Amino acid sequence: MGQEEVEKVLKKNKGKWLDSKEIADILGKERHQVAQPLNKLRRQENIEYKKVKEENYHKFKYKFVSLKWTQQFK
Repeated sequence: MGQEEVEKVLKKNKGKWLDSKEIADILGKERHQVAQPLNKLRRQENIEYKKVKEENYHKFKYKFVSLKWTQQFK
């Protein structure tokens, strides 16, 4: 499972917040298979993420951010 596949899903759903389960479902993969690519994209600052509290646990939501936009604000 590569970053490119995860990035394509986020680009197709640009502006929408998706959690790792939703991304995995779209790709037909398991949640743990998208975790590493998401972490790499987070470190590269290619995606935005936020912590969301749902019932008794927290989860992260992700969305694509263009590289041009990210570089403007550094």
